[in-house]
Amino acid sequence: MERRQIDVFLSDYDGTLCPTTSVRGDSGQSKISNELKELLFCISRLIPLCIISSKEFAFLHKRTRFAKILSCVLGIETVFHRSHDDDNKISNFDCIDVQHLIVNRQTLYDNSKVLYNLTKILQSYKDVMIEEKYTSDKEILIGLTIDYRHLDNWQLFKKNKEPSIREMIQRSINANLATNSPSKYRPFIQTYSSHPFLDIYGVECNKGLAFDNVLSQLKQEKRGGNVMYLGDSENDNPAFRKSDIPIGIRSDARLNPILDCKYMLDFNRLPIFLRGLIDNHLMFSDELITIK
Repeated sequence: MERRQIDVFLSDYDGTLCPTTSVRGDSGQSKISNELKELLFCISRLIPLCIISSKEFAFLHKRTRFAKILSCVLGIETVFHRSHDDDNKISNFDCIDVQHLIVNRQTLYDNSKVLYNLTKILQSYKDVMIEEKYTSDKEILIGLTIDYRHLDNWQLFKKNKEPSIREMIQRSINANLATNSPSKYRPFIQTYSSHPFLDIYGVECNKGLAFDNVLSQLKQEKRGGNVMYLGDSENDNPAFRKSDIPIGIRSDARLNPILDCKYMLDFNRLPIFLRGLIDNHLMFSDELITIK
């Protein structure tokens, strides 16, 4: 059986390190369990552990203090970060080394006007929750999530109402931006086949670009070797395809996304897997996926 030493550990957050059934905000479900957090801190002391997420920095920072790099809002903002246990650093951000934006601030600022306009329109939809995502300095709106996972019948909402919302969003983007502006500098919509939300980003971005950016920064520290990536949805596929060891996480039995990963693992078995990985000195083998 093939054995591979893990040199870099990358992971999604929502639906991967905490259940996707949790509603946004500060509910207990939106946080990583203490058991899992301890294991992630242990790994982060051995190799670079980085988060690639659609969440904004303010959300991720207080939940992922073990991370070396936080790639926020699908890589629009990347924050180089010293892992820490100190709660004081949550409020004063002493743990931040460098922050980088995927495009210039003016482009993001111009497109944020479109996102603000969409926020006002979307407030008329009473069945959805709107999550606004900002840069770490809170100055620029760079993303929106239209979240309806709290609905008992969200599958029906996805089938019947989400398509019309997507059309409205696209019309608004087209009406508020010059048609000749390059697509990579325009806001775009991220859809999901089975997940109960819809994302709008200030500029073109994906987890493949975020993955490359994170590894580029780590290579400056002469880090290479095998990269493990954990994720749970279609927006993780670009990162799965670049990873040496791609592992899909199942955290909601109602969801069945098509994932480009070699391995699948139930969420409740993730701590067992990580403990086995640590006990094996971060040497991965197929049998760690099936260990009971």
